[in-house]
Amino acid sequence: MANQTLADRFRTLDSQRRLKLERARDAARITIPSLLPPEGYGENESLYKPYSAIPARGVTAMASRMLSALIPLNEQPFFKFSLESGVKPSLEIENYLEVLSYQLYTKIKSQNLRETVFLALQHLIVVGDVLFIIEDDMSTRLIRLDHYVVRRDVIGSIKEIIFVEYELNEDEESLYGTFSAGSPHSQTKMGYDPIYVQCVYNEKKDEWGFKKEKNEEVIETGKYKVLPFIPLRWGSTVGDNYGRSHCEDIIGDISALEAYSEALIEGL
Repeated sequence: MANQTLADRFRTLDSQRRLKLERARDAARITIPSLLPPEGYGENESLYKPYSAIPARGVTAMASRMLSALIPLNEQPFFKFSLESGVKPSLEIENYLEVLSYQLYTKIKSQNLRETVFLALQHLIVVGDVLFIIEDDMSTRLIRLDHYVVRRDVIGSIKEIIFVEYELNEDEESLYGTFSAGSPHSQTKMGYDPIYVQCVYNEKKDEWGFKKEKNEEVIETGKYKVLPFIPLRWGSTVGDNYGRSHCEDIIGDISALEAYSEALIEGL
């Protein structure tokens, strides 16, 4: 719809993946609850405390091993540059590309890449999806699953992304205000104004249209050739917009262990 705001568009797409969020929250609840808290969770509320820490330790160990393989601690770049044509470059160009890879690696290493990738791996193992964002200064951050929506085509290519950011509201009264009517509790935050960001792929121009909206008003537009917003997923299913996590595949064992641990502890 032409008059549909990004907030309305977000709510429409969000309503179509409720079962996915329920499955992801069930998996997070008995592994690492802070990865995807229950709907309506606030910072001052307590999370569910699993009876067994074995699943959480397994997720942490698995993420640590994957991080060591992806970003080794040997001060060597985990990537290299090459010519787009695939032709082997001359010695001079090859040396230049090698120096360039070291310069870029030094730049991103000085930021928070390792911490963000480690947290992203935990999200993928437990929840199955996470949005990875690369900023202009090469720092990185994540948007958790309940704060973004995506649309993919039948082969899994991204066609649309909408996510929610938050801007600090300097008005002290906003800290004690109420939630706005019709706004989902999961997209509101006391003392902050929600900002919706949308990226839509244009196949004809081979570029991404960018739009940012605040209080139902467009405050920024632009275009991207290379998108700095990367929706990651653990396992893909044909035709699905979202992925499936490793924990979802073994949720029976994790649930049984949690139930056994609860019965053992409460029965003592």
